Amino acid sequence: MSSIKLMIDKVLDIDNKRLNYLVNLISKENSVSKFKVKSDMIINFLKYGISYTDYMKGNYFNLKNKEKKDYIKTKKFYNIINYLNDKNYRYIFLDKIAFNKKFKKFIGRDFIDLRDTNYQDFVKFVTNKESVFAKKHNSFGGDGVEKIVLTENLNLKKLYDKLLINKQYLVEDTIIQHDYLNKINPNAVNTVRIVTLVKDNKVHVIGKTIRLNTGEEEVISCHDIFASLDEDGNLLGNVVDDDCHIYTQHPLTKFKFTNVKIPYIKEAIQMVKEAGLVVPQIRYVGWDVAITKDGPVIIEGNFYPSYGLFQYYLLNDGAPVGKLKLIKNILDDEAKNI
Repeated sequence: MSSIKLMIDKVLDIDNKRLNYLVNLISKENSVSKFKVKSDMIINFLKYGISYTDYMKGNYFNLKNKEKKDYIKTKKFYNIINYLNDKNYRYIFLDKIAFNKKFKKFIGRDFIDLRDTNYQDFVKFVTNKESVFAKKHNSFGGDGVEKIVLTENLNLKKLYDKLLINKQYLVEDTIIQHDYLNKINPNAVNTVRIVTLVKDNKVHVIGKTIRLNTGEEEVISCHDIFASLDEDGNLLGNVVDDDCHIYTQHPLTKFKFTNVKIPYIKEAIQMVKEAGLVVPQIRYVGWDVAITKDGPVIIEGNFYPSYGLFQYYLLNDGAPVGKLKLIKNILDDEAKNI
């Protein structure tokens, strides 16, 4: 994608309501006029290709030019993905069923592909289960994901036919998360995102965050809260949302975010380091990991992991957290290619 087309697409994609919200927020936090904030946004957009969301998350209003160079920006992100992740192998991460088959060792749950099986196989799979999850194999962001409670009076033939019509071909065992995470929010599986980068057959960890569902939905949504983690599972810095709100406790369960230690994080890191070498043609991955009572399991891998979250200044108590320098240091002689 050319840089000119990229910038045009960003302009056309502007959400004016959110833009004005962020301008007002930054203006208030820094005691400056909204005109000054918006002008600086425009300058950074023209100079660096920074979107208003990245501008906010990176705290660009207060960054020095030298610090800005350490941040991944949209154009650079495309370069990183296009260089590190071979287009011929991305389908493994785009297709949930292909992913489950390739990474079966790490997903920790049984599943069935309705395209390759029949009704009798489906009945056998769901028998004696309390619930399952049905998914579209090629969907994103929770679209087509449905929790199905298997009650005694449930008509399995109608369910089977409905899943086929809806193209929810992937049916999986329900992941039962660790009791500690249930205390934070039991309604959905709260996931850990670990981003890895492979160089010379060695897997490096770029960042670790936990994503906590804030509502009663059974499928995690896009309006949740986040926190960075250290290798022992301790929270680092603040628990925040995408709108710069800082949380001292969970808004639904009132779980207090003090002395929090997420279990099995060391094991999760070791697991994704092993998984990161399974498809060597895809070198930059964001792994979504669930924590069960028996340890971590991989939910999915993303060859297109967001860069904004790991550069969110509020996650690091306001300190600059640009990741480009880290990536270039890892790539060493290959850095020129991104």
